[in-house]
Amino acid sequence: MLRLLIVEDDVLVGLCLKEELLDHGCSVALEHDAESVLAKSTDRGLDAAILDITLPGVQGDDLARRLRNSLPSLPIVLSTGLAMHEIAPDLRLDTRTCVLQKPYPPAALVASLRKLGLNIGPSLVATADTYVPAA
Repeated sequence: MLRLLIVEDDVLVGLCLKEELLDHGCSVALEHDAESVLAKSTDRGLDAAILDITLPGVQGDDLARRLRNSLPSLPIVLSTGLAMHEIAPDLRLDTRTCVLQKPYPPAALVASLRKLGLNIGPSLVATADTYVPAA
């Protein structure tokens, strides 16, 4: 089971992302600010982090740097409503980091995690697209 951290200050967005990832069989910790993450041990056995860039207080890009200092191989998905040129220019985007432009469908997050090499399973919940009624 993948262990994921979401840091999203919009409560509704965070809950929607958490539910989507739970539906894919992941274990998900949801925090609403970077300070909450930094106050706890960052060695949680995390498999990946999903971070909003525009958080109150410590910004998501700074949190990404701090997480990388203690967990150098941690895959990180940065989420932002900002234009791409407004994202922190000194943040290293590499094969372990990707950026999702808000708004995005939950499936885009799943695809980004797979792109980062995580073996995230299929949804465990039937949707209107996958449900086949009994004959």
